[in-house]
Amino acid sequence: GDYWINDGDAFATLEKGADYISFVGFDLNTTSGSGIIVYADHFTFDLGKIYNIGGKAAIHCPNYVRNLTVKNSEIFNCVDSCVLVNSNEPIDSWAQIPEHVAAKIPGNNVIENNYFHDFTLPDYFSSAISVTNDVGTRIAHNYFYQGGHGAIRYNCCIDIVIEYNVFDEIMTKTQ
Repeated sequence: GDYWINDGDAFATLEKGADYISFVGFDLNTTSGSGIIVYADHFTFDLGKIYNIGGKAAIHCPNYVRNLTVKNSEIFNCVDSCVLVNSNEPIDSWAQIPEHVAAKIPGNNVIENNYFHDFTLPDYFSSAISVTNDVGTRIAHNYFYQGGHGAIRYNCCIDIVIEYNVFDEIMTKTQ
């Protein structure tokens, strides 16, 4: 189906425990708030389209998400990030990174075969994909086109695989 959300927080919020949910062939057009906020494990977004996002992210995973899959989809016109993933609790200092992150449970998140374009407005420094405090995510076979800033941002992560992506006209608004 094709859904339009004028205002509010998000089209859907998947709370912790609402595991093994898939949105397949789903189109979402929104103007404010995030598209989908995910606290649940084993969420899949496949063969869909999310666009015109005014909130934090089209798919926003703020805490402890495992086995997120975003594939074969088109995500564009996002004010902030297209996909924002945080798989583990934050660290207290940079000195803790090796011990702290290595001890974390792998997120096993997969973001592949997607088309990200026209993301991030000039006044926002964000990326199409942003991964934080994560272990074991794979970002592959995506096409990034016309991004105002970076395409992929990762912070405090280990064992992240970024491969076979195509970047075209990225960082066009970065000075």
